[in-house]
Amino acid sequence: MESIKSAIEEADGQFICIYKDAKGNTSVQELANAKHTETEKSSYIQGWSYKHKHPITLKTERVLGVFDSADDADFHLESKADFASDIIINLPKRAPNSSEKTFDVCFTGFDKDTRESLTRLAESKSMLVRKSVTVNLDILCFGPNAGPAKVNQATMQGVTALTKSQFENLLDTGELPEALPGDITVTEAKERARVDEFEDLVKHINTNLKGLKEFPRRENLIATFHDEQAVGWKFYVHQAFRDALDIKLTPVTVHSKTYQTWTQGHAYSFKRGDTLSWPNPNKDWGAFLNADNAIMLQVKFATPAGFVENQRLEGTFQGNYFKTKTHAQSKDVLDAPIEVASYIYDSGVLTVGVYRPDETKEKVELVDTLLLTQVEFVTLLQSGYYWQKPTDSEDDTPVKKIVLVE
Repeated sequence: MESIKSAIEEADGQFICIYKDAKGNTSVQELANAKHTETEKSSYIQGWSYKHKHPITLKTERVLGVFDSADDADFHLESKADFASDIIINLPKRAPNSSEKTFDVCFTGFDKDTRESLTRLAESKSMLVRKSVTVNLDILCFGPNAGPAKVNQATMQGVTALTKSQFENLLDTGELPEALPGDITVTEAKERARVDEFEDLVKHINTNLKGLKEFPRRENLIATFHDEQAVGWKFYVHQAFRDALDIKLTPVTVHSKTYQTWTQGHAYSFKRGDTLSWPNPNKDWGAFLNADNAIMLQVKFATPAGFVENQRLEGTFQGNYFKTKTHAQSKDVLDAPIEVASYIYDSGVLTVGVYRPDETKEKVELVDTLLLTQVEFVTLLQSGYYWQKPTDSEDDTPVKKIVLVE
């Protein structure tokens, strides 16, 4: 077990610990982009929880042990080892990007009336209200309809992310509650509108539910490999990333004969820790550091892409079943259990760190953080560029083409 300070520095902001909450429950907590904040009244650690899928706040005095990996923490927790209760918390205080002249706050995921009320409250405390996650942002206050991209961007910048109740409590007392309320769920889209009338519901079902669907793989691959790398791609993509590109060796049967062939799917799945560069740094690290416009991308947070079930209709059916497309013949069906579903494509979410060689040409340094879908990330690897876009309707970021590799 090592100190919290060295754990954060060596793990690039990852924080894994055994934690005891106010109710006495002990658990393993794993945070990304951990940030330590200390006030006159409290000391706490905040970061993105892989378990809860949103930011959480941990009180430093409740941290029982710090570990290099979640497996080690799980092992110690299961072994019911005793932990010292007086661990010295010595997290490095990050150099903030916030302005010394203003205290900036952004509200997202609220309805118009709530946002206006919070804006008035913030301005009464001499805060500057922003519409997007700016470089100088201090606090992101998010509601139940907040998109994960904006919250993730804020935590990557070290911005403190708070719920409405946490923000109001902070203004009243200067303190933060220990954890986020359980009723706050960060989703990628607003909840679908409720269908009130029965006729609208029937029309909705007939329009959108097309039946159980299969997604066949195809032999038209998005990448071919030669000398262990993707041919024609701007970034060096090793053949080891075939699985991440959903290129798999698949059995295909033709006239009762089965053979193996490479096929392409839709489930791109680049994961945390995956690193891709230009030029290839594996041949000569020194040459990479001295190359013009050398660049390295590393995935910090990821959810996979793929088709997911969107809507489902379950019940019993009575009527006629037409087996062929001509509808020439049918069979009577009586009280048959039927399940009908529609599917949508979830493009996944990625947080990607952009690194370039520093002035000494001896190591790389983080210069930017990108929020992309899995599909956008694959396009970036292929073409060398991505489109900078606003994260939601409240974001004033202009649409712009950003070229990383010519």
